[in-house]
Amino acid sequence: MLSSTQLDSNARAPPPFDGQKYADIIISTSDHVDFHLVKAILSISSPFFEDMFSLVQPPKAIPRSLDRVDVSEDSTTFENLVRLCYPVKQTKIQDFALLEKVLEAAMKYQMEVVTDLLKDTLRGFVDKKPLQCYAVACRLQLEEEASLAAKTWKTSATTLDDSSDSFASTVAGGSYVLEMSTTSSAAYFRLLQYLGGSAVHNFTSPPIRYTRFADMPKLPSRSSLGADCQLRSLDGEYFPAHSVVLRLAQAGNLIGNATLDDAVDGNLPEIPVNLNSNSLRAVLNFCYPLSSFIDPPSLNDLVSVVEASKLLHMEDVEAAAKQQLVAHTSDKPLTVYLLAGLYGWAREAEEAARQVVADGAHNTYVPEMEEVPAYVYRALLKFRHMAAATVKEVISTHAPNTSVSKLMPDGCGHPRFATIALTLVEKQFKTSRTQSERRCQGCSTYYSSLFGDCPYCQRTTESKIPAVLKESAEMEAEILDAFDRLKLDLTVAPLPRRSKKGGPKPAHR
Repeated sequence: MLSSTQLDSNARAPPPFDGQKYADIIISTSDHVDFHLVKAILSISSPFFEDMFSLVQPPKAIPRSLDRVDVSEDSTTFENLVRLCYPVKQTKIQDFALLEKVLEAAMKYQMEVVTDLLKDTLRGFVDKKPLQCYAVACRLQLEEEASLAAKTWKTSATTLDDSSDSFASTVAGGSYVLEMSTTSSAAYFRLLQYLGGSAVHNFTSPPIRYTRFADMPKLPSRSSLGADCQLRSLDGEYFPAHSVVLRLAQAGNLIGNATLDDAVDGNLPEIPVNLNSNSLRAVLNFCYPLSSFIDPPSLNDLVSVVEASKLLHMEDVEAAAKQQLVAHTSDKPLTVYLLAGLYGWAREAEEAARQVVADGAHNTYVPEMEEVPAYVYRALLKFRHMAAATVKEVISTHAPNTSVSKLMPDGCGHPRFATIALTLVEKQFKTSRTQSERRCQGCSTYYSSLFGDCPYCQRTTESKIPAVLKESAEMEAEILDAFDRLKLDLTVAPLPRRSKKGGPKPAHR
């Protein structure tokens, strides 16, 4: 509750929201601007506000004062929003960044008519800003607008070429804008798939129903034998626990400073934990040695443990879960890469990126894309482009005019040993075609000048094959050395992520 001095420091909104006599509610924005508004108008425009105003309010600190509500929007955003609700002169929003914020606020407050008006305005930007519109539409789950933006971009992105030496001129590089950092890697992935000719039926949602835990069967709670407390999750599930085991596992923050008194009427002391039941179960299973041995944690479990450990500041538990998670780099490199990029594990992300590129797995959908920002996936694609350029550069010194795309048919970061040798053999054959073929004096067979003597008669052992194999080994070593020197760039700064959760907080002042 603010003091009167603090209240007086708030600025007043511009007319007609500056204190007209009909106002019966004050909305205070994040930058401390007071909007004097009419509840009836807000209630008609927004079921959200209608429900809020119908709640019984606690006694006011200052009698006869207006109710006051805090909102997370700034004054510019909120003014443009409420103008669309009021019978006042309307001005079309010309600034794209402002439009995004106002549209998000309208959706948060369930202003259906205002949302439709703003979606029309968003569609008006599609021709000039298709990628920005796509990013906003995907983040706000506006499928129709996302589809329109994707189609518009596909018709205009005709100059992009994946064979370009510049990543910015490729389909992946040219189809990314800074606004993409507020949407998911999955949305970026689906756009690239669509541009590549694949059928995409939904840009804003997974191709299949995806949730991390909803369909996972709930395991029975552990035995309460010897337990000295029970942990209560956010969704009300109870877990018997042993404080000594948790403290030995460096997970004492689950208990905090709670006093573990003797059980009362047979009930163990209850400790609330700021985790949902699935996350809490995963953490407990991870911390109990026997559980982890009998039923090793899945990748989803490890993700839950990492996130819970970050939330509760259990560094040792996080480190142990991280170690097990990155051990999946060999079998699930793309998933590990995305998670490492999300958590800021630069070294682990780079190692996983090398494995992804070597396996050619960058063009595969994994569910974790839905939760990881697009800039992380873009960094991988840029890294893969750098790897391809490295291969091309090394090969060009040994076999000029050779098509590198033949060596990397599935996006592989470096070619296999056999393909390197074949590249050099192809070079030799190209050379031999420009020379007259030889005819063996012994068997009258024509043979390529690649060989020192007739390979059919084997009159001598002189041959160019050993030289080809030697050069292929040298080229392979050069490629691998150059590949190992590549650095992953995860420094692309994302725009501040705006939360779609939560709403205004009423507060009497």
